[in-house]
Amino acid sequence: METQKYKVILSYDILNVESDAYYRFMLGKFVPALQNFGCSDFEAWHTAYGDYPVRLVTFVADSYDDVQDLFATRNWEKLEEKLHEFVTNYKLRIVPVDGQFYF
Repeated sequence: METQKYKVILSYDILNVESDAYYRFMLGKFVPALQNFGCSDFEAWHTAYGDYPVRLVTFVADSYDDVQDLFATRNWEKLEEKLHEFVTNYKLRIVPVDGQFYF
């Protein structure tokens, strides 16, 4: 029996901070930490036009329990705290992986 996978969706606007610091954090800390936890299928989308968050970042966990286990860790808490130094209008959603695009 295959377990239902879940996608975590982060949407936000990037603050006017040094963009190099944001990208170093995301590529050097955030993504590797989630990969070490077993998350996969990372995607990042940029909104070029419209009244939507500038950035949409997604990753997939193997089950809802895995998402909850990740969110219960001190490491996730630290990652989220650091991310808040770079962003505003932060929202987090969890949806079942079903092939649809969510915003």
